[in-house]
Amino acid sequence: MRESCTAVVTDLSTRVRPDSVPQSLSEQWFASDQAVRVQVAYRCGAEGSEHVYDRVTASVMVLVDDHEIAANCWRVMEVAAPLVRYPESGGVYEIDVPGLVPDRLDPLGRFGTRFLPDQWQSLVVELTAPLDPGSHTLDIRFVDDDGIIADATQRLEVVSVTGTVASFHHSEWIHVDALQAWSGVEAFDERHWDLIDKAVELAASAGVDTLFTPILTPPIDVDPTSPPLATQLVVVHRQGDRWSFDFDRLDRWSRIARRHGITHLEFSHLFCQGEVDRPADVYDADGNHLFGSHLPTEGYRDFLAILLPALDQWSRRHGWSDALYWHVSDEPRANQYTSYRKAVDMVRRTVPEATVIDAVDDPRFATVVDVPVTIYGHLLECEAAGLDGMWAYTSCASTFWEPNRHLGMPLTRLRALGLLLWWHHTPGLLHWALNFWFDQFSRYLVDPNADTSADLAFPSGDSSVIYPRIDGSLVPSLRLKVLAQLHEDVRLLRRVEDAVGRPTVVELIEHLAPGSTADLDHHYPLEPDFYRSLTANLLCLLKNIDGATV
Repeated sequence: MRESCTAVVTDLSTRVRPDSVPQSLSEQWFASDQAVRVQVAYRCGAEGSEHVYDRVTASVMVLVDDHEIAANCWRVMEVAAPLVRYPESGGVYEIDVPGLVPDRLDPLGRFGTRFLPDQWQSLVVELTAPLDPGSHTLDIRFVDDDGIIADATQRLEVVSVTGTVASFHHSEWIHVDALQAWSGVEAFDERHWDLIDKAVELAASAGVDTLFTPILTPPIDVDPTSPPLATQLVVVHRQGDRWSFDFDRLDRWSRIARRHGITHLEFSHLFCQGEVDRPADVYDADGNHLFGSHLPTEGYRDFLAILLPALDQWSRRHGWSDALYWHVSDEPRANQYTSYRKAVDMVRRTVPEATVIDAVDDPRFATVVDVPVTIYGHLLECEAAGLDGMWAYTSCASTFWEPNRHLGMPLTRLRALGLLLWWHHTPGLLHWALNFWFDQFSRYLVDPNADTSADLAFPSGDSSVIYPRIDGSLVPSLRLKVLAQLHEDVRLLRRVEDAVGRPTVVELIEHLAPGSTADLDHHYPLEPDFYRSLTANLLCLLKNIDGATV
């Protein structure tokens, strides 16, 4: 090994910046149903030589218990964050001014990585197969033709978990129009389908089990004067007053969902965002714009009266009928309560067993739908009103004390969301954008590698957690991996609660973060050490090791 080169295994919930001092961790704990993933920071010393940058290049080997093992390795690359926060935002931020933030994960190619003098970089390493329960030694080596340049080791404790745990649903809305526009292909040609397949794979890797499904062209974040791209799965044919539908695209979508472990579908909205009286965008097979927010509404309800039963029959044939959510309108306005209720009633008359889900922040609307979704900051208000079982969503408005995924926030402010969703018995999490790569109203493309704010519309990071690369591929983000941790946290907390009781888990949280449980919403822990200790102690409780903390 070269004395000037250093590597350490550090926390995935910490951003490694060029001038940071990453914490070296001697051990981490994992449940047997979790993916083993770590972050490795590395650098070299300048040694007074201007040529160090040119010669310290390495490939990576991953060993467990002295045996080389298959693993995915990604370099953590910086992206631009031009709008870090709104002026009125609150809570803890890592950065307050525009800058570069480590987030995009580029696959480590055959040429390896280059050490930089006096600058830390990092890799995310994720094992491709589970480890047997027990203690293991992880060894990550940076090597060149002369041998090992640097290595980092860590003890892994893997605890066996068995049995089922209550479902926790997670949806990140996929924008198939962004995939099409970025790649410059025709809608639903083979290249487009390849990108859809990869986007669903990436979403599922973070725990997404509920797939937003654009049966019609989604009326979300669009400018009525600039019609959206026709990206709907239902092919519509019209002959006079007769309607017929081709579901071949929907069939293929269903197969992709099944292949990646998706358990629920979420049919896109039938009416416009905040405008319940305006139809979603509908195109026919020849590209004619039949219905939309800026078009006459005449005949739309008659169209739905034929389409919805056909979709219901399709869902029954393909085994989705008991795992299907129907959207009516996103975030209906307070003065549209009557119109919204009538629209929901229309869906239920047409499809009597439909499960209606929508983002609704007014408590009156929550009593109308089967699965109301409220912005996280309103959960306490909804609980006080006696509304239980609500899903939560985060968005650009969640910038005060709430947990969120924005690039200016510490990663633990995202990971804390899992703890808080468990705390509130929240059955599901929804976010509006897996990959929204447009300006605010979908009028033009915005490169998320150069601008993560949708052209200064939203706090950087709100509109995407995956990235397109110049070669046309899609890659995850560091935040997507933390979303996976969040999902695993909820499962583990629920599993331990089932095993030892909720009071014991609450007592453990209070022990690790004294004073927090009196008002966890506003005093959730932000230290990475807390989440590592919480995981270790929860797993110890499952192992029944004296009930002692570690």
